[in-house]
Amino acid sequence: MLAWGRNFPFLTDLFFDYFPAYNKFRTVSMILVIAELTIPLLAFLGLGKWFSGDYSKKELKRAGIWALAISGGFTLLVALLGPAVGSFTAPIDGQMIQGGYPAELIEALQLDRAGLMRMDAFRSLFFVLVAALLLWLNLKGKLDVRKLGIALSVLVLADLVPVDKRFDGVHYELPSHNETPFPMTAADRAILQDTSYYRVFNTTVSPFNDASTSFYHRSIGGYHGAKLRRFQDFVDHYGDSPVMLDLFNVKYVLVRSKDGVRPQRNPSAYGNCWFVERLQQEATADAEMKALGSTDLRRVALVREGEMDSQIQLGTPDSTDVIRLQTHEANRMVYRAEVKSNRFAVFSEVYYPRGWTASIDGKPVEIYRVDYLMRGLLIPAGTHTIDFRFQLPMFALGQWIDFSFGLLIVLAVLLLVVLHYLKPKCCKNKSERSPENVIQGGIA
Repeated sequence: MLAWGRNFPFLTDLFFDYFPAYNKFRTVSMILVIAELTIPLLAFLGLGKWFSGDYSKKELKRAGIWALAISGGFTLLVALLGPAVGSFTAPIDGQMIQGGYPAELIEALQLDRAGLMRMDAFRSLFFVLVAALLLWLNLKGKLDVRKLGIALSVLVLADLVPVDKRFDGVHYELPSHNETPFPMTAADRAILQDTSYYRVFNTTVSPFNDASTSFYHRSIGGYHGAKLRRFQDFVDHYGDSPVMLDLFNVKYVLVRSKDGVRPQRNPSAYGNCWFVERLQQEATADAEMKALGSTDLRRVALVREGEMDSQIQLGTPDSTDVIRLQTHEANRMVYRAEVKSNRFAVFSEVYYPRGWTASIDGKPVEIYRVDYLMRGLLIPAGTHTIDFRFQLPMFALGQWIDFSFGLLIVLAVLLLVVLHYLKPKCCKNKSERSPENVIQGGIA
């Protein structure tokens, strides 16, 4: 019932508001994982009771009839009445109508959804009846335990395999399709001629719910079930505005025209990193977010009060001061800076302190959060190499723990196998040396 979500608001709101950690689930349907574990476990416990010998055939027959009536009756009820009383509309229906899809198509989709529900209900009823038949044959002595186990295993596989094939990744795809799932367009080719480090924003798709752009480019958008809350807040306020495009070094914007998709250059992108002339402190997160839209972020970096020493002194800007990105990897970014005096640099990367560290000429330095979600560093006068690295010591430790326990489990299983085959031989030798055998041998 919790998986019904907004369709059963009383229970959903109760758990969401008062049960710890429940509101951290990505979606309400994830609660079905508990059912996926407990229902098979309940089935094993039920079979254990069935074969335990603690119940008479009369009691087993009565229990089987009740189980068949409840499970089979419910699936039959869903098959007959579910499509008539249920609602098969979805939020996407309204979006499709706004996108120009005809109402007849939406109605056909809703009928298909009802039909799928009816078919799955009858399918479930079939498996319930077959399982009941197998148990009845066992009860009548026409099917022993081994044959019943084999028949139930085949029945479970016949249920699971077709359902598993409904999902992506189970069906066969040609290797050529896996290599190029998204055909390269003329706009992609034009952008890829630029070999510098930049990002791309694609307005022809839902940019923050579509990952196709990332196949060829470093995209500012994409999709992931778990998103940084600070980044999502920023997207909600400045999604496709110049503030976001400039801060995140979006050099090209893909737009749709009469001739198809074409790249449009963003000349105001700040680049991979830049120096600011001064720091501006804001009292609250809301004030910091609001100031992003009215501040010249090329010259000023916004800082939250209390997160940086207010006594930091910056030197006078010099036209010869320069900072460049030298190498870039998923877990490492290296920059080269040449400055005449103390300067503050902003980097077009998301601030994330849980793993990202920075060093200047090999010496660890503090990464500051500026402009609500960007990285900032105080760079002393001189020529320096700036190294950002993503390292999680606990991840390496977790790998060793996982390997160690996995090895112990394998060794334990091998030990049990060896003991299993050695035990009969030991017992046999022991029985041959028993006093009874010795006495009988002596009399003989």
